[in-house]
Amino acid sequence: MENVSTQYTSKPSFHCKFPSSLDKFRKTVEEYLLENHINGQYAGICTGAFTLDNMGRILVVQRADTDSWPGRWEIPGGACEANNESVLDGMVREMWEETGMVVTSVVGVLNDQGKSFTTRSRKRFLKFEFKVEIELPNKIKLNPAEHKAFMWITEEEFNSGKKEDADTVIDFTSEMQVASIREAFQLWG
Repeated sequence: MENVSTQYTSKPSFHCKFPSSLDKFRKTVEEYLLENHINGQYAGICTGAFTLDNMGRILVVQRADTDSWPGRWEIPGGACEANNESVLDGMVREMWEETGMVVTSVVGVLNDQGKSFTTRSRKRFLKFEFKVEIELPNKIKLNPAEHKAFMWITEEEFNSGKKEDADTVIDFTSEMQVASIREAFQLWG
């Protein structure tokens, strides 16, 4: 587990590649919900980014003690801005805001239809999770208001719920997050 302080510079210009199979995610949240006849069913769209290193480990971040689900682990991600960015742009922005890493390529989507979830404030969101490649070097800079640590986990560590080289228990934010990480290891690990 690693702690990293935030030393942000200005927001970079994002230019990433993605396959044409992901074109439907180039739409804004509003456009996506309208075109798929699900407008009004969701408060918005959230995204997550799966980043795998050259050893097949997935990056997870630990939520800040002052945030919801304090101390729990998740992949980087968050809500898309409704009217002025595409779903893909929202995912790329969230990755940068939460980790300081710049996405260079979006490889694929975990679930093309997304996953529905309800927040504690009873708002329904649709979540899409993508596999991404990042710009090297990949020095991670966490936003301390959102996350306090990060680590790269193997499939074995994920399955055991414990980091192999430490006493760190890996307690995730939700069963949906656990299911997504399991599926990502099966598809891409």
